[in-house]
Amino acid sequence: MRTSSEVQQERRAALQEFTRARSAPIDIGPGHGAAREERMERERREAVRQREQQALEARAQSAAPLGERPRAVVVHRAAWTREALCQALVQAGVDVVEMHEDGAAGLGSVVAEQPDLVVVQEQLPWKDGLEVVREVRRFAPSARIAVHLDRPAGERGAREAGADAVFPRSTRPADMVSELVGLVAV
Repeated sequence: MRTSSEVQQERRAALQEFTRARSAPIDIGPGHGAAREERMERERREAVRQREQQALEARAQSAAPLGERPRAVVVHRAAWTREALCQALVQAGVDVVEMHEDGAAGLGSVVAEQPDLVVVQEQLPWKDGLEVVREVRRFAPSARIAVHLDRPAGERGAREAGADAVFPRSTRPADMVSELVGLVAV
C-alpha cells in the first residue's frame, strides 16, 4: 500500500508531466485546409487543456489522505449510470473519489487523484473515452481501466488503447461491479 507522501509525490510528478505534455505545440500538417480550420482546432485543444488543467488544480489543492480501500474515478455521460456505478462500487468496498460526464475533466481527476480504478464510457464529450484510456496509461500507469462500450465493434479499439476490462453497452452497472472489484483486489 502506498503512503500519503508517495501518492502526493506521484500526483505532483503526474501534474508536471501532464502540464508539459499539454503545453506542446499543436502540429497541423499540410492538407488540413483553411486557416479557419487550423484556428478552430487550436481553440478546441486550448479549451480542452484549460478544462483539464482546472480539474487538476482543484484536485491537487484538496489531496486527501489515503485510506485502506481502493479508489476509483467514474467518467460517463449518463448521470444515472454514474450514480448507479458509484453506489454499487461504494457498497462493494471501493471509494469513488470523482465522477465526471466529460473526458477532459475525468482525465484531469485521474492525473490528480492517481486512483486504483478508472471506469470510462467509450464515447464522451470534450475528449473521447479511448483517448482518455491512452492518456490514463501514460499519466497513471498503475490504474486499472474498464471501458463501457457504446458500439459493439468497439471492444478491439478499447483493448488496443489499454483497457483491462470491457463491458458491452447492455451491461448494467450492478452487473459490472464484481469484475471491477476483481480488477483492484490485491
